[in-house]
Amino acid sequence: MIHIEQTPLFRTIQAEKNLRKKARSFSINLIVALKINPYGRELIPVCATERATDNCDAIYQWVKHEMCCPSCAKQFDFSALQQRLVQFLLENSHQTEYVE
Repeated sequence: MIHIEQTPLFRTIQAEKNLRKKARSFSINLIVALKINPYGRELIPVCATERATDNCDAIYQWVKHEMCCPSCAKQFDFSALQQRLVQFLLENSHQTEYVE
């Protein structure tokens, strides 16, 4: 008898679930750390690849894009991801520097 926990499909589903949870956590932390209005719509044209309703969804989609697989998610820490987002936003806007 095969235990469900040992099947490759179950492990894949669990890894994807953990990846989504980590991406959601990182996106919320980025919004708080960078003082982004989560209900605004300013970042949708810059960050979102799919239909996003607000900045929170746009940042979440950007984080999911950066963390394409569970092995990529392991190499990210919050400060590195924050620096990448700031750099990404600066490259795609008219600003030249980030001021807190």
